[in-house]
Amino acid sequence: MNLLHTPNKTWTYDFQYDGKRYRKRFRTKASAEKALIQKKAEVQRSYFIDERMTFADASKMFFENHAKPNKRSWKDDEIKIRFLNAQFGEKRLVNFTPIDIQNLRTFLEHKREKKKLSSATVDRYHALAKAIFNKMIFWRKFNGYNPADGVKLKREPNAHIRFLTKEEINVLRSEER
Repeated sequence: MNLLHTPNKTWTYDFQYDGKRYRKRFRTKASAEKALIQKKAEVQRSYFIDERMTFADASKMFFENHAKPNKRSWKDDEIKIRFLNAQFGEKRLVNFTPIDIQNLRTFLEHKREKKKLSSATVDRYHALAKAIFNKMIFWRKFNGYNPADGVKLKREPNAHIRFLTKEEINVLRSEER
């Protein structure tokens, strides 16, 4: 164990795990030993969560390990991921807030240079960002709140508008009589 007795008569645990140093001071040796065991278990339970992971890293992992092998629409995802990486690429996952997702929605709906996108298309980009965060949480690469959950999707109308053919109109007229 990595327990140290300091000159000022306190006990300290001090260890490194995956390049990060952990240390804390205690009054008694017993409390330091107990805390050391708990801290090592907590650190190992985190499954190597990398707080330095960027959105670009996460989207690449999502695309290669989930979208491409499992989805028929992976080509659409590839295009959307390219756009999302241009917006968020080097931003760390731990630094995301729901405001970032809301700003993405606003940009896509109103301020896009070429053309404004429909709310359904904006929802697809939002859903993809949400799926990327959910997969990183599921794969234990990110431990935190999914910022895309904090922004609501717009409701798409369920009704499908269908127009009657001339034959159907004639059948309705004949039944009307």
